[in-house]
Amino acid sequence: MITRIKQGMLIFLVACLLISCTNTAKISASDKVNTSVAQTVAAAQPTGGLPLPDGAVQPTNPAPPPVEQPTTTPPPLPTLAPSIPTLPPSPTTDTCNQAKFVQDVTIPDGTKITPGLAFTKTWRIQNTGTCSWNTAYAVVFDSGHSSGAPTVTPLPANVPPGGTIDVSVVITAPTTNGDYTWKFMLRSDTGRIFGFGAGYAYPMTAVIKVEPLILLTALPHFTLIPIVFPKYDFTANYCSATWSNGHQDLPCPGTKNDSTGFVVQQDKPRLQDGNTRDTKSLLTHPEWVDGGAIVGIFPAVSIESGNRFKTTIGCGYSGTSCDVLFRVNYKKGSDPFVELGTWSMKYSNAPLDIDIDLSSLAGSDVKFQFIVFANGSSSQDLAHWVFPRIAK
Repeated sequence: MITRIKQGMLIFLVACLLISCTNTAKISASDKVNTSVAQTVAAAQPTGGLPLPDGAVQPTNPAPPPVEQPTTTPPPLPTLAPSIPTLPPSPTTDTCNQAKFVQDVTIPDGTKITPGLAFTKTWRIQNTGTCSWNTAYAVVFDSGHSSGAPTVTPLPANVPPGGTIDVSVVITAPTTNGDYTWKFMLRSDTGRIFGFGAGYAYPMTAVIKVEPLILLTALPHFTLIPIVFPKYDFTANYCSATWSNGHQDLPCPGTKNDSTGFVVQQDKPRLQDGNTRDTKSLLTHPEWVDGGAIVGIFPAVSIESGNRFKTTIGCGYSGTSCDVLFRVNYKKGSDPFVELGTWSMKYSNAPLDIDIDLSSLAGSDVKFQFIVFANGSSSQDLAHWVFPRIAK
Protein backbone atom coordinates (compact mmCIF):
# COMPACT_ATOMS: atom_id res chain seq x y z
CA MET A 1 0.00 0.00 0.00
CA ILE A 2 2.79 2.39 0.85
CA THR A 3 4.53 1.53 -2.42
CA ARG A 4 1.43 2.59 -4.37
CA ILE A 5 1.23 5.92 -2.53
CA LYS A 6 4.87 6.61 -3.39
CA GLN A 7 4.23 5.74 -7.02
CA GLY A 8 1.24 8.17 -7.07
CA MET A 9 3.29 10.96 -5.58
CA LEU A 10 6.06 10.37 -8.15
CA ILE A 11 3.51 10.58 -10.95
CA PHE A 12 2.14 13.83 -9.42
CA LEU A 13 5.61 15.41 -9.27
CA VAL A 14 6.36 14.46 -12.86
CA ALA A 15 3.09 16.00 -13.98
CA CYS A 16 3.82 19.27 -12.14
CA LEU A 17 7.28 19.48 -13.73
CA LEU A 18 5.80 18.98 -17.17
CA ILE A 19 3.23 21.73 -16.57
CA SER A 20 5.85 24.27 -15.38
CA CYS A 21 8.10 23.53 -18.40
CA THR A 22 5.44 24.35 -20.97
CA ASN A 23 6.00 28.16 -20.26
CA THR A 24 2.64 29.16 -21.69
CA ALA A 25 -0.36 30.96 -20.25
CA LYS A 26 -2.85 29.02 -22.41
CA ILE A 27 -4.74 26.08 -20.93
CA SER A 28 -4.92 23.15 -23.43
CA ALA A 29 -7.10 20.07 -23.24
CA SER A 30 -4.23 18.01 -21.81
CA ASP A 31 -3.69 20.67 -19.17
CA LYS A 32 -7.26 20.19 -18.10
CA VAL A 33 -6.67 16.41 -17.74
CA ASN A 34 -3.53 16.92 -15.66
CA THR A 35 -5.36 19.36 -13.48
CA SER A 36 -8.10 16.81 -12.92
CA VAL A 37 -5.53 14.17 -12.01
CA ALA A 38 -3.93 16.51 -9.52
CA GLN A 39 -7.24 17.30 -7.96
CA THR A 40 -8.01 13.59 -7.66
CA VAL A 41 -4.69 12.90 -5.97
CA ALA A 42 -5.23 15.78 -3.59
CA ALA A 43 -8.63 14.44 -2.69
CA ALA A 44 -7.00 11.16 -1.79
CA GLN A 45 -4.68 12.83 0.71
CA PRO A 46 -5.37 12.20 4.36
CA THR A 47 -6.97 15.03 6.37
CA GLY A 48 -4.50 17.79 7.06
CA GLY A 49 -2.63 16.99 3.78
CA LEU A 50 1.06 16.65 3.20
CA PRO A 51 3.59 19.40 2.72
CA LEU A 52 4.17 20.23 -0.91
CA PRO A 53 7.56 19.42 -2.41
CA ASP A 54 9.89 22.29 -3.07
CA GLY A 55 8.91 24.11 -6.27
CA ALA A 56 5.32 22.82 -6.29
CA VAL A 57 2.53 25.35 -6.87
CA GLN A 58 -0.67 25.21 -4.83
CA PRO A 59 -3.49 25.28 -7.37
CA THR A 60 -6.08 28.00 -6.88
CA ASN A 61 -9.55 28.58 -8.15
CA PRO A 62 -9.47 30.70 -11.32
CA ALA A 63 -10.75 34.30 -10.85
CA PRO A 64 -14.19 34.99 -12.29
CA PRO A 65 -14.12 36.82 -15.61
CA PRO A 66 -14.52 40.60 -15.27
CA VAL A 67 -18.02 41.97 -15.66
CA GLU A 68 -18.19 44.62 -18.34
CA GLN A 69 -19.54 47.85 -16.86
CA PRO A 70 -21.81 50.07 -18.97
CA THR A 71 -20.02 53.11 -20.28
CA THR A 72 -21.64 56.42 -19.29
CA THR A 73 -20.84 59.42 -21.53
CA PRO A 74 -20.92 62.69 -19.50
CA PRO A 75 -23.05 65.47 -21.02
CA PRO A 76 -21.01 68.15 -22.78
CA LEU A 77 -20.28 71.29 -20.74
CA PRO A 78 -21.81 74.57 -21.99
CA THR A 79 -19.45 76.81 -23.89
CA LEU A 80 -19.19 80.19 -22.05
CA ALA A 81 -18.20 83.37 -23.79
CA PRO A 82 -15.37 85.24 -22.04
CA SER A 83 -16.69 87.76 -19.51
CA ILE A 84 -15.65 91.33 -20.39
CA PRO A 85 -16.68 94.02 -17.89
CA THR A 86 -18.71 96.89 -19.34
CA LEU A 87 -17.27 100.26 -18.30
CA PRO A 88 -19.45 103.35 -18.15
CA PRO A 89 -18.69 105.85 -20.90
CA SER A 90 -16.23 108.53 -19.94
CA PRO A 91 -18.00 111.86 -19.41
CA THR A 92 -17.34 114.42 -22.08
CA THR A 93 -16.46 117.89 -20.89
CA ASP A 94 -18.42 120.75 -22.40
CA THR A 95 -15.70 123.34 -22.87
CA CYS A 96 -18.13 125.71 -24.56
CA ASN A 97 -20.43 126.51 -21.63
CA GLN A 98 -18.45 127.09 -18.44
CA ALA A 99 -18.82 129.79 -15.81
CA LYS A 100 -17.13 131.05 -12.65
CA PHE A 101 -18.92 132.76 -9.77
CA VAL A 102 -17.08 135.97 -8.85
CA GLN A 103 -19.12 137.62 -6.08
CA ASP A 104 -22.49 138.74 -4.75
CA VAL A 105 -22.97 142.35 -5.82
CA THR A 106 -26.21 142.97 -3.94
CA ILE A 107 -28.19 141.27 -1.16
CA PRO A 108 -25.51 139.01 0.36
CA ASP A 109 -26.83 135.65 1.54
CA GLY A 110 -28.52 136.05 4.92
CA THR A 111 -29.76 139.62 4.32
CA LYS A 112 -32.86 140.52 6.36
CA ILE A 113 -35.81 141.59 4.19
CA THR A 114 -39.19 142.90 5.24
CA PRO A 115 -42.21 140.74 4.28
CA GLY A 116 -43.48 141.32 0.73
CA LEU A 117 -40.53 143.54 -0.30
CA ALA A 118 -39.31 143.35 -3.91
CA PHE A 119 -35.52 143.28 -4.13
CA THR A 120 -32.95 142.82 -6.88
CA LYS A 121 -30.34 140.12 -6.40
CA THR A 122 -27.22 140.67 -8.51
CA TRP A 123 -24.28 138.32 -9.05
CA ARG A 124 -21.02 138.93 -10.89
CA ILE A 125 -20.00 135.95 -13.02
CA GLN A 126 -17.27 135.18 -15.55
CA ASN A 127 -17.44 133.30 -18.86
CA THR A 128 -14.65 130.70 -18.54
CA GLY A 129 -15.76 128.64 -21.55
CA THR A 130 -14.77 128.80 -25.19
CA CYS A 131 -18.08 130.15 -26.51
CA SER A 132 -19.38 133.71 -26.38
CA TRP A 133 -22.61 134.24 -24.45
CA ASN A 134 -25.32 136.22 -26.21
CA THR A 135 -28.60 137.64 -24.97
CA ALA A 136 -30.30 134.32 -25.75
CA TYR A 137 -28.43 132.96 -22.73
CA ALA A 138 -30.41 133.36 -19.52
CA VAL A 139 -30.50 133.00 -15.76
CA VAL A 140 -33.12 130.33 -15.00
CA PHE A 141 -34.78 129.31 -11.74
CA ASP A 142 -33.49 125.91 -10.62
CA SER A 143 -34.90 125.06 -7.21
CA GLY A 144 -35.72 126.44 -3.77
CA HIS A 145 -38.69 128.58 -2.78
CA SER A 146 -41.33 128.07 -5.44
CA SER A 147 -42.63 131.62 -5.78
CA GLY A 148 -41.47 135.20 -5.93
CA ALA A 149 -38.73 134.77 -8.55
CA PRO A 150 -38.88 134.83 -12.37
CA THR A 151 -38.48 131.56 -14.24
CA VAL A 152 -36.23 133.04 -16.94
CA THR A 153 -34.18 136.26 -17.01
CA PRO A 154 -32.18 136.86 -20.24
CA LEU A 155 -28.60 138.12 -19.98
CA PRO A 156 -28.46 141.91 -20.47
CA ALA A 157 -25.46 141.83 -22.85
CA ASN A 158 -23.07 139.60 -24.78
CA VAL A 159 -20.09 138.17 -22.90
CA PRO A 160 -16.96 136.94 -24.72
CA PRO A 161 -14.79 134.11 -23.31
CA GLY A 162 -12.95 135.48 -20.27
CA GLY A 163 -15.38 138.39 -19.84
CA THR A 164 -17.46 139.19 -16.76
CA ILE A 165 -21.03 140.38 -16.39
CA ASP A 166 -23.44 141.34 -13.61
CA VAL A 167 -26.70 139.40 -13.85
CA SER A 168 -29.78 140.27 -11.80
CA VAL A 169 -33.20 138.89 -10.94
CA VAL A 170 -36.00 140.74 -9.18
CA ILE A 171 -37.46 138.68 -6.33
CA THR A 172 -40.44 139.42 -4.12
CA ALA A 173 -39.98 138.32 -0.52
CA PRO A 174 -42.69 136.09 0.96
CA THR A 175 -45.16 137.66 3.38
CA THR A 176 -44.48 134.97 6.00
CA ASN A 177 -41.47 135.26 8.30
CA GLY A 178 -38.67 132.73 7.90
CA ASP A 179 -35.56 131.77 5.95
CA TYR A 180 -35.90 131.46 2.16
CA THR A 181 -33.56 130.30 -0.60
CA TRP A 182 -33.79 130.55 -4.39
CA LYS A 183 -31.27 128.74 -6.64
CA PHE A 184 -30.45 129.72 -10.21
CA MET A 185 -28.47 128.21 -13.08
CA LEU A 186 -27.44 129.44 -16.51
CA ARG A 187 -29.02 128.28 -19.78
CA SER A 188 -27.25 128.47 -23.13
CA ASP A 189 -28.83 129.55 -26.41
CA THR A 190 -29.18 125.85 -27.26
CA GLY A 191 -30.95 125.01 -24.00
CA ARG A 192 -27.99 123.49 -22.15
CA ILE A 193 -28.19 124.06 -18.36
CA PHE A 194 -24.89 124.72 -16.58
CA GLY A 195 -23.64 126.32 -13.39
CA PHE A 196 -20.50 126.81 -11.38
CA GLY A 197 -17.87 124.90 -9.41
CA ALA A 198 -16.93 121.24 -9.89
CA GLY A 199 -18.57 119.89 -13.01
CA TYR A 200 -20.26 123.28 -13.49
CA ALA A 201 -23.21 121.83 -11.58
CA TYR A 202 -23.65 124.23 -8.66
CA PRO A 203 -26.17 127.12 -8.65
CA MET A 204 -26.09 130.78 -7.68
CA THR A 205 -28.22 131.47 -4.62
CA ALA A 206 -30.35 134.19 -3.13
CA VAL A 207 -30.79 133.57 0.59
CA ILE A 208 -32.81 135.95 2.76
CA LYS A 209 -34.38 136.08 6.20
CA VAL A 210 -37.86 137.58 6.24
CA GLU A 211 -38.55 139.42 9.48
CA PRO A 212 -41.63 141.30 10.71
CA LEU A 213 -42.11 145.04 10.97
CA ILE A 214 -40.26 146.39 14.01
CA LEU A 215 -41.90 148.91 16.30
CA LEU A 216 -39.85 151.27 18.45
CA THR A 217 -41.06 153.10 21.53
CA ALA A 218 -40.41 156.86 21.46
CA LEU A 219 -39.72 158.58 24.75
CA PRO A 220 -41.11 160.21 26.82
CA HIS A 221 -44.70 159.62 25.66
CA PHE A 222 -44.21 156.01 24.59
CA THR A 223 -45.58 156.63 21.11
CA LEU A 224 -45.09 153.64 18.82
CA ILE A 225 -43.07 154.64 15.75
CA PRO A 226 -43.02 152.06 12.96
CA ILE A 227 -39.80 151.48 11.04
CA VAL A 228 -40.86 151.74 7.42
CA PHE A 229 -39.22 149.23 5.09
CA PRO A 230 -38.98 150.44 1.50
CA LYS A 231 -40.59 148.75 -1.47
CA TYR A 232 -37.31 149.20 -3.34
CA ASP A 233 -33.93 150.21 -1.94
CA PHE A 234 -31.74 151.84 -4.63
CA THR A 235 -28.68 151.75 -2.35
CA ALA A 236 -28.90 148.00 -1.78
CA ASN A 237 -29.39 147.43 -5.52
CA TYR A 238 -27.03 150.06 -6.91
CA CYS A 239 -24.87 147.62 -8.86
CA SER A 240 -27.91 146.23 -10.63
CA ALA A 241 -27.98 149.60 -12.39
CA THR A 242 -25.82 150.40 -15.42
CA TRP A 243 -23.48 153.34 -14.81
CA SER A 244 -21.69 155.61 -17.26
CA ASN A 245 -20.31 159.15 -17.60
CA GLY A 246 -22.38 159.74 -20.71
CA HIS A 247 -19.86 158.32 -23.18
CA GLN A 248 -18.09 155.53 -21.26
CA ASP A 249 -19.39 152.68 -19.10
CA LEU A 250 -18.26 152.75 -15.46
CA PRO A 251 -17.62 149.77 -13.16
CA CYS A 252 -19.78 149.10 -10.14
CA PRO A 253 -18.64 149.42 -7.49
CA GLY A 254 -16.21 152.04 -8.69
CA THR A 255 -12.99 153.33 -7.18
CA LYS A 256 -12.84 156.63 -5.34
CA ASN A 257 -10.87 159.35 -7.15
CA ASP A 258 -11.34 157.64 -10.53
CA SER A 259 -11.10 160.57 -12.96
CA THR A 260 -13.71 159.02 -15.26
CA GLY A 261 -16.30 159.18 -12.47
CA PHE A 262 -17.37 156.65 -9.86
CA VAL A 263 -20.19 155.32 -7.68
CA VAL A 264 -19.69 153.55 -4.33
CA GLN A 265 -21.83 152.73 -1.32
CA GLN A 266 -20.96 154.56 1.89
CA ASP A 267 -22.04 153.78 5.42
CA LYS A 268 -23.05 156.62 7.75
CA PRO A 269 -22.25 159.49 5.38
CA ARG A 270 -21.28 162.88 6.78
CA LEU A 271 -22.74 165.74 4.77
CA GLN A 272 -21.80 169.41 4.44
CA ASP A 273 -23.77 170.37 7.54
CA GLY A 274 -21.37 168.29 9.64
CA ASN A 275 -24.04 165.76 10.63
CA THR A 276 -23.65 162.03 10.11
CA ARG A 277 -26.66 160.08 8.84
CA ASP A 278 -27.18 156.73 10.49
CA THR A 279 -27.84 154.91 7.21
CA LYS A 280 -26.21 154.27 3.84
CA SER A 281 -25.83 156.47 0.81
CA LEU A 282 -24.73 156.34 -2.81
CA LEU A 283 -21.64 158.50 -3.19
CA THR A 284 -21.41 159.59 -6.83
CA HIS A 285 -18.82 161.78 -8.55
CA PRO A 286 -19.15 163.01 -12.15
CA GLU A 287 -16.31 162.71 -14.64
CA TRP A 288 -13.48 165.09 -13.69
CA VAL A 289 -14.00 167.54 -16.56
CA ASP A 290 -15.94 170.78 -16.73
CA GLY A 291 -19.61 169.91 -17.05
CA GLY A 292 -18.87 166.23 -16.36
CA ALA A 293 -21.65 163.80 -15.51
CA ILE A 294 -22.43 160.40 -14.03
CA VAL A 295 -25.59 158.46 -14.96
CA GLY A 296 -27.17 155.34 -13.45
CA ILE A 297 -30.18 153.48 -14.90
CA PHE A 298 -31.94 151.00 -12.59
CA PRO A 299 -34.05 147.97 -13.55
CA ALA A 300 -37.80 148.47 -13.78
CA VAL A 301 -39.81 148.54 -10.56
CA SER A 302 -43.55 147.87 -10.38
CA ILE A 303 -45.22 150.96 -8.92
CA GLU A 304 -48.37 150.84 -6.81
CA SER A 305 -50.74 153.54 -5.70
CA GLY A 306 -49.34 155.40 -2.70
CA ASN A 307 -45.66 154.66 -3.50
CA ARG A 308 -43.28 157.58 -3.01
CA PHE A 309 -39.73 158.36 -4.10
CA LYS A 310 -37.65 159.49 -1.11
CA THR A 311 -34.04 160.47 -0.52
CA THR A 312 -31.83 163.17 0.98
CA ILE A 313 -29.29 164.82 -1.32
CA GLY A 314 -26.19 166.73 -0.26
CA CYS A 315 -22.42 167.22 -0.63
CA GLY A 316 -19.77 165.22 1.18
CA TYR A 317 -18.25 166.97 4.19
CA SER A 318 -14.78 167.04 2.61
CA GLY A 319 -16.01 168.34 -0.77
CA THR A 320 -15.83 172.06 0.03
CA SER A 321 -15.97 173.02 -3.68
CA CYS A 322 -19.02 170.88 -4.41
CA ASP A 323 -21.42 172.47 -6.93
CA VAL A 324 -23.74 170.04 -8.76
CA LEU A 325 -27.17 169.36 -10.19
CA PHE A 326 -29.10 166.26 -9.04
CA ARG A 327 -31.72 164.90 -11.43
CA VAL A 328 -34.11 161.91 -11.39
CA ASN A 329 -35.82 160.76 -14.59
CA TYR A 330 -38.24 157.90 -15.15
CA LYS A 331 -39.60 155.91 -18.09
CA LYS A 332 -42.49 153.48 -18.56
CA GLY A 333 -41.91 150.60 -20.95
CA SER A 334 -40.48 151.80 -24.25
CA ASP A 335 -41.41 155.46 -23.61
CA PRO A 336 -38.58 158.01 -23.43
CA PHE A 337 -37.26 159.20 -20.07
CA VAL A 338 -39.27 161.94 -18.38
CA GLU A 339 -37.89 164.29 -15.74
CA LEU A 340 -39.15 163.59 -12.21
CA GLY A 341 -37.17 166.40 -10.58
CA THR A 342 -33.95 168.45 -10.72
CA TRP A 343 -32.25 170.10 -7.72
CA SER A 344 -29.20 172.33 -7.47
CA MET A 345 -26.81 171.69 -4.59
CA LYS A 346 -23.76 173.62 -3.39
CA TYR A 347 -21.55 173.03 -0.39
CA SER A 348 -22.92 176.20 1.17
CA ASN A 349 -26.50 174.86 0.97
CA ALA A 350 -28.19 172.62 3.51
CA PRO A 351 -28.88 169.00 2.55
CA LEU A 352 -32.28 168.60 0.91
CA ASP A 353 -34.97 166.00 1.65
CA ILE A 354 -36.85 164.75 -1.44
CA ASP A 355 -40.34 163.20 -1.21
CA ILE A 356 -42.36 162.69 -4.45
CA ASP A 357 -45.69 160.89 -4.84
CA LEU A 358 -45.55 158.22 -7.57
CA SER A 359 -49.24 157.31 -7.59
CA SER A 360 -49.63 158.62 -11.15
CA LEU A 361 -47.34 155.78 -12.26
CA ALA A 362 -49.35 153.07 -10.44
CA GLY A 363 -49.69 149.85 -12.43
CA SER A 364 -46.59 150.52 -14.51
CA ASP A 365 -43.11 148.98 -14.51
CA VAL A 366 -40.88 152.02 -14.25
CA LYS A 367 -37.15 152.51 -14.73
CA PHE A 368 -35.46 155.30 -12.77
CA GLN A 369 -32.39 157.24 -13.87
CA PHE A 370 -30.08 159.06 -11.44
CA ILE A 371 -27.88 161.83 -12.88
CA VAL A 372 -25.35 164.21 -11.30
CA PHE A 373 -23.97 167.08 -13.43
CA ALA A 374 -20.99 169.23 -12.50
CA ASN A 375 -21.76 172.97 -12.48
CA GLY A 376 -18.50 174.04 -14.11
CA SER A 377 -15.46 172.32 -12.63
CA SER A 378 -16.09 168.87 -11.18
CA SER A 379 -13.42 169.21 -8.49
CA GLN A 380 -14.64 167.82 -5.14
CA ASP A 381 -18.16 167.17 -6.46
CA LEU A 382 -18.88 164.47 -3.86
CA ALA A 383 -22.64 164.06 -4.42
CA HIS A 384 -24.56 161.91 -1.89
CA TRP A 385 -27.92 160.20 -2.41
CA VAL A 386 -28.83 159.26 1.18
CA PHE A 387 -31.02 156.15 1.40
CA PRO A 388 -32.78 156.61 -1.97
CA ARG A 389 -35.87 154.42 -2.00
CA ILE A 390 -39.40 153.81 -3.14
CA ALA A 391 -41.48 153.82 0.03
CA LYS A 392 -44.82 152.11 0.46
